[in-house]
Amino acid sequence: MLHEKPFAGVNGSGKHINWSISYDNKNLLEPGNEPATNLLFLITLTAILTAVDRHASLLRATVASAGNDLRLGANEAPPAIVSIFLGDELTAIMDHLGSGNKKLPNCSDALTMDATQLPKLPRDISDRNRTSPFAFTGNKFEFRMAPSSESISTAVAVLNAAVASVFEEFADRLEQVPCLEDAVYSLVAEYWKKYNRVVFNGNGYSKEWVEEAKRRGLPNLSDSVSAFSAWSDPVNVAMLKKQGIFSQEELHAIQHVEYETYTKRILIEAKTMQDMIERHILPAVREYLVELIEWNMMTGDTGLNELELIGQERVKTFAEQSALLENEFSKFKQQVASISHSCKPYEEQAVDAREILVPAMVRVRAASDVLESMMPADRWPFPGYTKLLFEI
Repeated sequence: MLHEKPFAGVNGSGKHINWSISYDNKNLLEPGNEPATNLLFLITLTAILTAVDRHASLLRATVASAGNDLRLGANEAPPAIVSIFLGDELTAIMDHLGSGNKKLPNCSDALTMDATQLPKLPRDISDRNRTSPFAFTGNKFEFRMAPSSESISTAVAVLNAAVASVFEEFADRLEQVPCLEDAVYSLVAEYWKKYNRVVFNGNGYSKEWVEEAKRRGLPNLSDSVSAFSAWSDPVNVAMLKKQGIFSQEELHAIQHVEYETYTKRILIEAKTMQDMIERHILPAVREYLVELIEWNMMTGDTGLNELELIGQERVKTFAEQSALLENEFSKFKQQVASISHSCKPYEEQAVDAREILVPAMVRVRAASDVLESMMPADRWPFPGYTKLLFEI
């Protein structure tokens, strides 16, 4: 399905962009048996780390959408904070080189099987951390934040441009040096110290990582409206213009379209919800409330006080929850109408959709869900999760 998050609490669909660089039939991200002495690998890895750190907000913007906001950071999707997983072995190598050391003995770990005849096996250094948004997976990187409803072309174009800009910077420094090997090790050490803050091998879902990322100064653009600002960030604009990817006018247009699209998608979902509540759920709820009241009156005629009290409590609870839904829905309809007819600039409309409509939809949904749990399944007008996931 192309919708990233059709059901609350269920894994949404996304895309993993497997990305590498090849030249002359050689994968530049192939570490080889001794990555610490593989100059081509080291300089490529350093360029990517630098590019992702410098333009993390822009990479986040390329995968921003109303649907993806509901997916990122939960249910097997990476968080909105852009970080890089290198794994312990590569991180140790880069830390070693970052301290000014030039070479490192081969430190590949091995798996030893206790009390068996199996030989020692090389330990797999590829990523098994599914919470990482940008992970090194053996001989490539995997960018896991892309939504299923969007093309990956913009994300790939921006990633290519960002890495190319760093390669250009490195080439200007390395083309005239007398000893290339010494210069590469020096450059790797310098840039690792500057940009290793983007490397994180831990649990991206944890609250501790959010605090740690803030301390490191990494951007945490938790929603699309915040992320879209990256398209006008001077650092990103300068890089994309210099690489000949987008002009100033094109970037302005992209940002404008993103704000407009976000607002329209939220409004489409809000109006769909309005139709579902008004024409289906509320009529069913009102009808069932009447039945409960009638049932309670009948239990009073039985002379069983305990049954009568149970009926009264059930009617009272259901009526209160019905009133809550009616109240939230009434306010929600007014908010939908207000934003639908807004003449504000698209950026401000997008902010209103995020700040007003999305929370209102959550409140209406929550009130409706409680009523659904209180009604017989055959009286609810829409199929529940059980039918959707296992029966239909």
